[in-house]
Amino acid sequence: MKSILFAHYAPGGTIIRAMLARLPAGAKILRHIDTDPSFAASHRIHVPLRTNQAVEFTVGETLITTEVGLAFELNNAMPHMVVNAGKTDRVHLIFDYMPKPMGVSDAFKPEL
Repeated sequence: MKSILFAHYAPGGTIIRAMLARLPAGAKILRHIDTDPSFAASHRIHVPLRTNQAVEFTVGETLITTEVGLAFELNNAMPHMVVNAGKTDRVHLIFDYMPKPMGVSDAFKPEL
């Protein structure tokens, strides 16, 4: 997580949530929008750990191609859905990064 954040995001923020998400073979997550207020200010980052060619990850009207180890940011305010039509589970590391608010001293925020 640190190497992804260092390469692509401003320093000084906080990881507010991290999880492993498994979507079993044959399962799907219906089209939805994530509504937790923290999503409006944070960045949701997916890192595919296990996937297959039959996973269809759609954001808006765009089909996202995922690749093991290739991180991407998901705008979860957009409608999105996932279908795992493959024969193996899909597993992603998902974490949410909250940037340091402007004007907040580093003395009060843990640095990554």
